[in-house]
Amino acid sequence: MINKACREGYAETYRYWENDGLIDNFGFDFESDSELLALHVKSQESHRVLWDIKNCESTFPHGAVQKVRELHDWIIPNLIEIVQDATAYARFHVANNDGSIQFAVHLLAEFQAKEALPAILDSLSLPGDDLWDYLYGDGLYESMPGILNRLIGDEQDCYDQHLRDPNAPEALQHCLAQAMEYLVARKVVSVETYGSWLRDYLEIAIQSEKERLVTELVCNICISANPDYIPLVRSAFEKDLVTEGMILLEDAERDLKTPNPLRMKMLPNPKRDFSDTVRELSKWAWFNPTPRRPVQPKLLPPLPPPSKPVSPPANPFPKAGRNEPCPCGSGKKYKVCCLKK
Repeated sequence: MINKACREGYAETYRYWENDGLIDNFGFDFESDSELLALHVKSQESHRVLWDIKNCESTFPHGAVQKVRELHDWIIPNLIEIVQDATAYARFHVANNDGSIQFAVHLLAEFQAKEALPAILDSLSLPGDDLWDYLYGDGLYESMPGILNRLIGDEQDCYDQHLRDPNAPEALQHCLAQAMEYLVARKVVSVETYGSWLRDYLEIAIQSEKERLVTELVCNICISANPDYIPLVRSAFEKDLVTEGMILLEDAERDLKTPNPLRMKMLPNPKRDFSDTVRELSKWAWFNPTPRRPVQPKLLPPLPPPSKPVSPPANPFPKAGRNEPCPCGSGKKYKVCCLKK
């Protein structure tokens, strides 16, 4: 049995959860001391392991991630709360610098916690610059479509709901359009079906004049190799809704007329299913800093060897007396010829 002091502490925690409506989410008989103790211990473990993740600095928290996996169902609400809090701060242009949001979304994807989808979709509704500058950073720009696909699964209704809504945030729609590529890569839908969906979404995006989304859909619809979509693609270019440098009209028309194998190779790798947080994050450069090479002191170039003393030029004429014939061969005496030279 538990002593009186511990029992009162657990009872206070129980009343706190009861007031917040959290008790119904747990299937425990709170009249039992042992079950109340287990609840308290798991709650403390959840907070401690999240603290370890937030303060991991540049060392990957293998132990903390493994503990999160053990707690699984208990810690999912805490992970969702991390996403919600980071989103709230990002709305006020406060950046998330402890990396907890990256761990949270990857772990939620690993657990396939569909209950987290509303919070993540809400975070993706931030304006484009705020979304990546203050919330997720560049590290999740390529990962987010795969994370969304794992959470949404094969439910076309979720994609439809947001991509058909002309008032939906463009950043959210852009991420969902990228996530849909996994459906084709995993062969969940045929290329023909995928192309017909994109055609409908592209028509709505052109009417809404969303350049970033239109550009993404134009690039993706080329996979279908359906010439019937050429007029729609042309209208996007005519309205100047395709970002310059992303794709040329002649390239799009060519790929819509003739299948381009390179387009299929540009689809995401279906084997990367975001089911392992350690595999996804442990290779990040943040946890693998490049060791700095020791700085070698710059040595001055060696001094040239000392030069030999320059001797005066030798006298071309041998020593001659003043009254002797001049060595130059003039026939004159040396004193009147070359002596004064």
